[in-house]
Amino acid sequence: MDSSSEMITISAEQLKDKIEFSANFTIVNVLEKEYYDDCHIRGSINAPLSQLLQISQNWDKTRFIVVYCASAQCPASKKAYDALKKMEFKHVAAYEGGMKEWKEKEFNTEGQCAMDYLK
Repeated sequence: MDSSSEMITISAEQLKDKIEFSANFTIVNVLEKEYYDDCHIRGSINAPLSQLLQISQNWDKTRFIVVYCASAQCPASKKAYDALKKMEFKHVAAYEGGMKEWKEKEFNTEGQCAMDYLK
């Protein structure tokens, strides 16, 4: 079975609950820095897809990691998920709704959230 059919996803509501009730995981925005600086999920870190392999080298491979990007149409979270799984991270999930859905649900964000893709 190929990795694309095995991708584990997390919904906006599940991620929001996890943020509120569990500190033992990392949320990773895989968009380029300008997008992260404009709008990101409060508490997430920025590891652009283009730099993910270098940035994640020293991460704990047993830690639960949630990756996200701009929206359900954005392929970056799936690519990040696949890359982390290839690097043998044990617990990875993708939040596929991305910043667009997160902002639409009016969940906690940081930044101006002014970019066009969010409208």
